[in-house]
Amino acid sequence: LQIQPSPTVEPFRVHCQMNYGGRSYILYHVSEKTRLNKSWSDYRQGFGALTGDHWLGLDHLSSIVNGRAARGVPAKLTFETIAGGAQLTGSHSNFLIGDETDDYKIESVGYYSGKLTDCMTDLVGSTFATYDHGSDNGMSCAVQYGGGWWFGNACAPCNPVGV
Repeated sequence: LQIQPSPTVEPFRVHCQMNYGGRSYILYHVSEKTRLNKSWSDYRQGFGALTGDHWLGLDHLSSIVNGRAARGVPAKLTFETIAGGAQLTGSHSNFLIGDETDDYKIESVGYYSGKLTDCMTDLVGSTFATYDHGSDNGMSCAVQYGGGWWFGNACAPCNPVGV
C-alpha cells in the first residue's frame, strides 16, 4: 500500500494489515537469518523487503506519527510476539518521535496496555542510536546488542532489533 502522511512528504510504500482497523508495520522480523545490525543511514532510510523482514525507516516513521499528530490523531505503537506458542501484545496509545534534527527522540508513548512488559515508557526522551551514530548515554548499547534502537539509561529493557 502506498501512503502519504502529509502533503509535504513524498508518498511511500508500507506493509499494511487491514483487519482490526488497519495497521502499518514499521518493523517486521521473523527470520533469525536477517541481521538488523545496520548503520544510521540504513535505519534512517529503511531496509529489507516489505513482503518480509524489514525496517520501514526513521524518516518514514517520523512522517507517519507527526502527520497523524498534526491531524489530532495519535499514532498507536503495538508490539506483538509469540512466546510458548501464545501471541502476546502490548500497545502504547500515543507514540510520537522527533525528526532527524534531534535523532528521532521519543517525545511521547502515551498510555500502555497489554500482556507484554512495558519497555517504552522509560525511554521517553531517549534518542535513536546505531553502532555508528547517536548517543546511548556512553554505554555503547547499539554496539553491544547489535541493532539500532532507543536505548535509554540501561540499554533498554527491550530491543526488538538486537541479537
